[in-house]
Order: sequence, then structure tokens, then C-alpha cells
Amino acid sequence: MYRIPEEQQVAFKAEVPQLRKRLKAVQSARHKREPDLRALNSENEQCRIRLEYWHKIVAVEGTNKIRHPIRLWVVWNNLSMLANLNSQELEYLNSLE
Repeated sequence: MYRIPEEQQVAFKAEVPQLRKRLKAVQSARHKREPDLRALNSENEQCRIRLEYWHKIVAVEGTNKIRHPIRLWVVWNNLSMLANLNSQELEYLNSLE
């Protein structure tokens, strides 16, 4: 069984609220009448970079296995889906310009 070290669990749990807040801000800002797409793309990309880093922690590299506790992977997965949705919508909005 693969486990996430305790100090990384604490660090992840501390960063999750900040990432969630930033991603939700991008999500709500993209629905404004004229959103600043450059700033939103930049913010979303920064969040995706942090999520890529955390993916290396919560998943076993080179396999389809995830580390325990699994609830941390579930949180990571939810944030990752939100970042992906933001990316797709921002890409669509950019294509309209």
C-alpha cells in the first residue's frame, strides 16, 4: 500500500482551500460580460501547475495506482476537473474574439 507522507498531507490540505478559491474565482469571472481572458488564462494555468505537482504526490508515478488516503485524490480530482472545465471554456471564449 502506498501512503502519502503526513507532512505532504498537511501541506496539501492547507493549499486546497486556496486552489479551490482561485479556480472558483476564474469560473465566476469567465461569465462576466467582458472578462479579462488573459488574466483568467494565467490564473487558471498557475492553478493547473500546482495541481500537476500535487498529482505527483497523490498518484503513484508510472502506474494507475493512487496513494492513501484516497480522499485526498478525490479532492485533487475535483479541483482538476474544475481547472479542465475552466480551460475549455476559456479556450472557447478566446476563439470567439
